[in-house]
Amino acid sequence: MPLRKPAGKRRSTDSGVEPDRGALSQEKKDQRIALFLSDFDQQAKENIQEMKKELHSLLQTAEKAFTVELLKMPVAIRKMKRKDLLSKCVWSSVDLPYLSNIFLVKVTTIVEYEDAKHISATKISKKVSL
Repeated sequence: MPLRKPAGKRRSTDSGVEPDRGALSQEKKDQRIALFLSDFDQQAKENIQEMKKELHSLLQTAEKAFTVELLKMPVAIRKMKRKDLLSKCVWSSVDLPYLSNIFLVKVTTIVEYEDAKHISATKISKKVSL
């Protein structure tokens, strides 16, 4: 017969730190939920601010690229209004440069909801280069 270990003292599962941990009061549960939701809202606001900064940066990049392409065109066309250029259909006589870098653009929408504090909802359209 195999040898058995001698029966030792068994540990209690109760650590004595928080005796009725499972029985939290409704007030404490509500407080924890409120803290979680406020933290969640704060993180969401930070993420939205970061995305707004990225959007601003992307729009500036697009404006710079447009300006560079505009500078490549002849002076007469640069000074002409776009409406006049498009209405006269001078595409065949004008040597328009083609974009060397073509960007795919995905448009996404950010919607902020109105919460219990009645903060106004906003909607932001965003263009993202792929």
